[in-house]
Amino acid sequence: MKRAGTAFTRIGPGLREIANGACLYCGRVVAQHAGAQIDHFIPCSSHHDDAIENLVYAHGRCNNDKRACLAADPHVERWIRRLREPATGTALAELAALKQWEMAADKTAAIARSTYLSLFAGYKLWQTGKQFTAADPDRLRAAWSSVRSAAPFAGCSRVRGACPPGGEWKHRKSRSAPVRPPAR
Repeated sequence: MKRAGTAFTRIGPGLREIANGACLYCGRVVAQHAGAQIDHFIPCSSHHDDAIENLVYAHGRCNNDKRACLAADPHVERWIRRLREPATGTALAELAALKQWEMAADKTAAIARSTYLSLFAGYKLWQTGKQFTAADPDRLRAAWSSVRSAAPFAGCSRVRGACPPGGEWKHRKSRSAPVRPPAR
């Protein structure tokens, strides 16, 4: 699991198990210890969010090709389905509790929703490899239409003891950055 010099190796095996070893972006199984990486679905360059809901298991090549770009519509739809799946939500909450990792379903959903719904038609989104595709605002709105809040996403209430006393994780202040087209 690559992410040298960070704590991501603590949660990598758990994220691999939750993903059934498959890359979120291409869907192919990543051989264990063969170039697997943990990716920020919403890139840190757009908004720094280390919450477990924003982290996905990916091929090193897919992650390196995506870099600091926003993922295309099909990836967004897959990511939303992943978070809305009750078994996945429970597994993410259990992993976060076990590894004492930040959970922030509401914050992560709000960041992703506002980022994607503010894109202009034609904004270039990463599709695969070196291919980019134009954002489709109608498709993105449809993907987010059933997500009014993060309530349907993974949350602390799914797992007893997943949250510290008081019921919410304390979050460090996020660094916001405006969404800019990728440099090409």
